[in-house]
This record gives sequence, structure tokens and C-alpha cells, in this order.
Amino acid sequence: MPNNNRIKLKTSETGQHTGFIIESNDSTALSCIGWAIEKYLDAIPSKLKPTFQQILEDTRAKKENLERS
Repeated sequence: MPNNNRIKLKTSETGQHTGFIIESNDSTALSCIGWAIEKYLDAIPSKLKPTFQQILEDTRAKKENLERS
């Protein structure tokens, strides 16, 4: 079974990017994504920070769920 790690841009009906869709069943890949967001969170513009904080929380939760199963 191939590893299906994907990061896609989530777009609105007007074509604007509104976030990311992260698909992964690999806790190591999710850990890397979380680490990168954490490392650069302070440098992210304040308008975008809540989006990246939500991505970080979602990524952590999915990683924890994978590690428990």
C-alpha cells in the first residue's frame, strides 16, 4: 500500500486560499509538519497566525490518534 501523504491548499469558491488539507497516516510526517509550523509561528503574519495555529492543533491531534492506534 503506497504512503499517501498529501498537503493541499484549501480554496474558497472565489479561488482564494483559505488553509491547508493535510492527509497523512504517518506520525513522523505529521510531527515534521508540526515542528515546521512551531518553528516559524512567530514569523507568520498575525492575520494568518490563527490558521496556522489551528493546523498545528489538528496535526498534533491526528498524530496522537495515530500513535494510540
